[in-house]
Formats: sequence, structure tokens, C-alpha cells
Amino acid sequence: MKCTKFTSEDYKVTTWSGGKTRELFLFPPGATYKVGKFDYRISSATIDIEPSTFSSLNGYHRLITPLEGCLQMDNITQNVSVSIEPHEVYRFEGSDCVRSLTKCVDFNLIYSDDYVGEISAVKSEHDVLLKKDTDYLFYATESTELMIKTIENVVEKVLIEKDHSILLTEIEKDMYLFYRFVNQEQGEALLTSISKNI
Repeated sequence: MKCTKFTSEDYKVTTWSGGKTRELFLFPPGATYKVGKFDYRISSATIDIEPSTFSSLNGYHRLITPLEGCLQMDNITQNVSVSIEPHEVYRFEGSDCVRSLTKCVDFNLIYSDDYVGEISAVKSEHDVLLKKDTDYLFYATESTELMIKTIENVVEKVLIEKDHSILLTEIEKDMYLFYRFVNQEQGEALLTSISKNI
């Protein structure tokens, strides 16, 4: 297993029509954020303008969840209105015309047809199964002590500050993730999983 830790200073910051985006991870390394040029992207963005229309990404699938504030959207393509609270996930196609009606800070996963992905809100002080041949990005919503372990022993133990993340790749056998917040008893962090679509 390979662990790569990212601080907020490592995130690439760009501007989109509705605010700013921080790119936490883009795969493959060295790829560019253009349609057909990347496999998947994990990011967090501010929505500073009401309303704002999300970028079109034909051929990709998208998941979004608010980190701060309620996110209200109109999926014009599907003719539905959506309202989600922090850590609730909305899934839509990159080709859908989606308009945000509220300001917030969100967290996103975008992936191509070659992959399957999820964003999960995982509770502190619970074991979370990490499956082999799957990549994970753990995003710390608060300062966090994180352990990666097998049934037999602890493989990795790291301290992750708020807004930092850790990428787990090259998992060769099923393992477990366990974490606790440093300054509060319980809560939720975000775990993104991505694997090849076989």
C-alpha cells in the first residue's frame, strides 16, 4: 500500500465561472483537466455567484456534496430540483446542464466510464473496509488521527490536519481504516473511493 499525504498548500487552485476550485488529486499524474484528457478528479470548489452553471463534462460522471451550507440545484437536463445538506451526495452526468442556486463550498468527484466512484461520509471511531485494487482519498473535515490496519496489526498511523487529505493506492489486500478527531469526540469525514469499471 502507498500513502501520499496532501496539505492545503499542495492543492492546485483554479477559477471557474462561479468561483474557485481546489484540485486535490487528478489522475493520471501529469494529466490535464480537459474532457478526454483525465480519468478522474477529486476537488473542492466555492460557489460564489447565484446562480452558477456547472461546467459541461460530456463522457464523465459527477458526484457532489456540500462541505459548508445547503446546496440547491436545478438539473435542467433531467428536469429536477435538488436540495442537499452537508455530506449528502448528489450524482449526475457530466453532460447534464446543472445550475446551482445557492452559495456554498462543495466537494466533487468526476470520473470517466472506465471507472466507478463513490463519496462516503464515514463516521469517526468505526472501522471502514478498504478493498484491494481500489484507490481512496480521505479528506479530513477536522484534525484527525488516522490508522490503516489489517486484522493482525496497524500498518500506518498518521496525523492529518483539517482540510488536508491522504491518498491510499496500491492496496493489495483488504484492509481497514479507523480514525478519531483530535479535538472533538465524534463526527464525519469524507472518503472517496475509485476503482476500474470491470
